Amino acid sequence: MVQVIIRDEHSEVDIEQIRGNGDIHLHVERMTLLEFHQGSEGVTLNYAIHESRFGKFLLAVTGQKQVACIDFIEDEEQSLEKLRQDWTFSTLIRSPELSAGMADRIFHPASSESFHLLARGTPFQLKVWKCLIDIPFGKTVSYRWVAEKVGIPKGAQAVGNAIGKNPIAFLIPCHRVVTRAGQVSGYRWGIRRKAAILDWEHSLSGPQGRLF
Repeated sequence: MVQVIIRDEHSEVDIEQIRGNGDIHLHVERMTLLEFHQGSEGVTLNYAIHESRFGKFLLAVTGQKQVACIDFIEDEEQSLEKLRQDWTFSTLIRSPELSAGMADRIFHPASSESFHLLARGTPFQLKVWKCLIDIPFGKTVSYRWVAEKVGIPKGAQAVGNAIGKNPIAFLIPCHRVVTRAGQVSGYRWGIRRKAAILDWEHSLSGPQGRLF
C-alpha cells in the first residue's frame, strides 16, 4: 500500500482516496498556504544512508513508518541539506537502525511489503505522481502518455518538470518514463542509473513492455 499526502494552497480540506495499480492508495489533503509552508511542523524524520544495487541512497521515514524521502546520493551533505530545506520545520534524527529493514525491502523484487509515502507538492505534481505509481513493474511509458493521462496532451514539458520534483525515488517510479522513441533520458539521479534500474526490472519481468 502506498499513501501519498499532498498539501496545496487551497483553504478547504478535501480528502480523496484513490486505488491505483495493485494495492496502492493515495490520500490527498488540501490545506491553506500557511499550512503548506508549515506542513512539516511536528514531523520527526528518522534518516540514514543505505546501500543499494543502484548506489547509496538517503532514506527518511516518519515515526509512523511513512517514507518521506528516497534520494540517490553522490554527496551526502548536499543530500542532507536538501532534506533539511524540504522539511524545514521537522526534527531530523539520524537513525540507521530504524530504517535498515525497510531499506533492504525497497529494492527486493520478492518483497510483499506495503509502503506508505508522505510527500509534499502541488495538485498538478500529485496528478503526475499518481499516474507514475500506476505504471506496472517492468513497463515504460512516454512523457506524452503521462501528459494525456493527466489531461494535458500537449503538456509533456510540464509533466517532465513535475517528474523532476519527485522526492521519493523508485517507489514513485519516475524512472519508468522515457521518450516517445523509447530512449532513456531526463532522470534527476543520472541517466546511467535510470537505465540500470530499467534493465534490472526488465530482466525480472520478461521482455520490455511499453504502454504507449
